[in-house]
Amino acid sequence: KELILKWIVFYIVLFLNISFANTWYWAGVEVIGHTSTTREEVLKLVPLEVGSKYEEDYQSWQKVCNKIKERLGFYHTECSAVRFNDFKAYFTVNIVEFGHEQRVRFRSEPSENIQLASPAVLDLLVKLESRMWELFNQGSGAEELSTEGYLDYADPQMSKYVHQLIELVPSYRVNILNVLANDKNVNKRAKAAKLLNWALSVEDSISKAHYLLDDPSLLVRNNLSRFMGHYFSLFESRALKREVIKSISFQLKRPSHADRNKALYCLLDVVKSDASMTPLVKKFAHEEIEYIARESILNNVKGFASQLIEIINKQE
Repeated sequence: KELILKWIVFYIVLFLNISFANTWYWAGVEVIGHTSTTREEVLKLVPLEVGSKYEEDYQSWQKVCNKIKERLGFYHTECSAVRFNDFKAYFTVNIVEFGHEQRVRFRSEPSENIQLASPAVLDLLVKLESRMWELFNQGSGAEELSTEGYLDYADPQMSKYVHQLIELVPSYRVNILNVLANDKNVNKRAKAAKLLNWALSVEDSISKAHYLLDDPSLLVRNNLSRFMGHYFSLFESRALKREVIKSISFQLKRPSHADRNKALYCLLDVVKSDASMTPLVKKFAHEEIEYIARESILNNVKGFASQLIEIINKQE
């Protein structure tokens, strides 16, 4: 009986350790957008205990956000969370000050209803995303590869789905761009933006889609800039690079972590692939890049911003 009891205790402890290892915990608070007050004043209004278990509670987050907006007199606030595959989660406070209202102004919602691609394509996309989240929830990111002119993954199962998508998606490219620009359904537009990764003809697709980074949906903007960020080294048109830099630089000013992260990743890829574009990045985004490098605590924006500043300073 003692032996049985020991084994029971062993398996309970093992289970608890596994459960804890796969549980996100609060690691800090990201505050971006404030200029009229300090980070410390904002943090006083965020009742979050660093080290405590992460729990998704959008209603509570909204109450915190409303209090910050009212107490400190901001034009707009958005609060959310970002999780990383090391099981750290960060509460994000995104602020828009009065005088910067354009940061939350977007194009009008489109109104059409357009069939997207085909059921076979959409089914593959669901399988690909399910596998991606499966890996994320295990604490393992899906390693991305883009050397062949389309998005692939190191994970064999995801790569299998990608090769099927490459066979099917290119024939729907015009349809995908049409849905992205004109369909009223946010989720459909977001899927269209993701499918551009396997539609090929990436320079032409980006030339037609980069202006849609003013879409009112964060998910659409995130997927579109995520697509664009892989392919700047393939561009031949300098005029297009200039226009894309302008679009991405404005995305950088949006009040969300996802917008900042993708915009900085894209701008960094631009200057790494073509150093002659660095003065344009400085012209359109230097002030915002410096602000983020100074204020952010998250490496996937602060780190990118710091790298950009280093590259810009070397050219001066």
